[in-house]
Amino acid sequence: MKIIGRTNEIEILEYCYNSTRSEFVAIYGRRRVGKTFLIRELFKDRITFYASGILDEGIESQLTQWNREIAGFDYDEIKEADNWLDAFINLNTIIEKTSQSGNKHKKVIFLDEVSWLAVNKKTGFLAGLDYFWNRWASGRDDIMLIICGSASTWITDNIINSKGGLHNRLTRQILLNPFTLKECELFYQDRNIPFTRLQTAEAYMIFGGIPYYMNLFMPHLSLYQNVDAVYFNEGAELRNEFENLFRSLFSNSETYMHVINALASKGIGMTRTEIVAESKLSDGGNLTRILHNLIICGFIQNTKRTVTRKKTVCTN
Repeated sequence: MKIIGRTNEIEILEYCYNSTRSEFVAIYGRRRVGKTFLIRELFKDRITFYASGILDEGIESQLTQWNREIAGFDYDEIKEADNWLDAFINLNTIIEKTSQSGNKHKKVIFLDEVSWLAVNKKTGFLAGLDYFWNRWASGRDDIMLIICGSASTWITDNIINSKGGLHNRLTRQILLNPFTLKECELFYQDRNIPFTRLQTAEAYMIFGGIPYYMNLFMPHLSLYQNVDAVYFNEGAELRNEFENLFRSLFSNSETYMHVINALASKGIGMTRTEIVAESKLSDGGNLTRILHNLIICGFIQNTKRTVTRKKTVCTN
């Protein structure tokens, strides 16, 4: 499937792939924006190892999924891992074997939804990742480690702004934003969806340039018929998207939804005091953290005087 836009991101990723050192790349951005699609479509058969976290599952399920991916290489000396350190040691072995088989290209390791893989700080995932990169991969010149996640706050807190062993270890970080209006037009043209520029602008105001939502449109339906089909009809794909999206990103999702609902009640933005009054939340450090996380995840934006809600289908 054709990649629309993302010219700058592709240039950076290809540069990293062709560089003369190992690269550690973090790509983040709000859920449904196309992070996984970009990496999988761009690198395709260049990916040596791929693993993705599973939502709302514990360390046992995450390791089981990882072990299944490892088992696909069918190396007898690899034993099933029951902790993250051994899991990453198995990954080392796979890369060594791949190199010995004559593969001289960069080995792309793609770890998707890393916050779900990690589960929490006590599981040892970050320690395993620290070992893999600092003790092994960074000393080579043929590794491209890509971590990806929809929980942008997890990546910024635990990787980008890490105070531990992963501090300042990223070689690149990419924030993947929603499509611009021009990219939306190119997307609809590629999918043979006959929207006029006015309809494209109206769709942008409803769906916010999120590729996943736009990909649900049917060419034979009008804009408003598509909106009904994907959002309002019984059994519609996005009927429960608001709750599902926030639940996948935040452990206390109800509190975050209170803030979004408060902002939705007033279309011109709100001051912090107004948010407290409307949401019934206490004004303190927890609210500061919630607002900060919502900004990082792309749901709201901060101006000098007010906080406003970005218009996307999942928050209407």
